Amino acid sequence: MGGRMQEFGLAGLLPMRDGMTLVSFATDGVDGMTPEPTAGAFCDMGTKQRGQKMGLDVHKYLTDNNSYAYFHQVGDHIITGPTGTNVADLTLLAVY
Repeated sequence: MGGRMQEFGLAGLLPMRDGMTLVSFATDGVDGMTPEPTAGAFCDMGTKQRGQKMGLDVHKYLTDNNSYAYFHQVGDHIITGPTGTNVADLTLLAVY
């Protein structure tokens, strides 16, 4: 569970370093394929560190195609609610 944008964000945690932020989301207007209307995820070192402290294994969640569960536990989902618009995939990477 989680879809392509959360999966992309979770994979982005593997090479994540200080000074990097990855935002990955898309919306079809309803985003109803998960328990919450989740469009994607926000990922930075805080995301990675919270997951590590919780004992979450990024590789396991990627292998299980269950990025939703990972981001639900660390609290970095992008939850839009119904938008009524269909926005294509949007991925932003900031390196500072």
